Amino acid sequence: MLDFNSVPPVANAVGGDLNAQRDAIRADLLARLESVLMTLLPAGKKRGQKYLVGDVLGSPGDSLEVSLKGETAGLWHDHAAGEGGDASAEP
Repeated sequence: MLDFNSVPPVANAVGGDLNAQRDAIRADLLARLESVLMTLLPAGKKRGQKYLVGDVLGSPGDSLEVSLKGETAGLWHDHAAGEGGDASAEP
């Protein structure tokens, strides 16, 4: 059995530039956005260039849409709640 708690933390393992690391993680997320959404929100469905689901809790429906492609990839809007944001941005 692996125990990851015994591994000492490594500071900036990829390099010293945290902005570059963040940008690389964001690019990787956007490249896999559809599969990430299917995993986290399995009740959703792809329609065209958008992923539709009921809400941020993953309920069935199509009120919440997430853009999958282009310059708007990762942007989401929940029409029922009047909320939106960027799935790949910092909280």
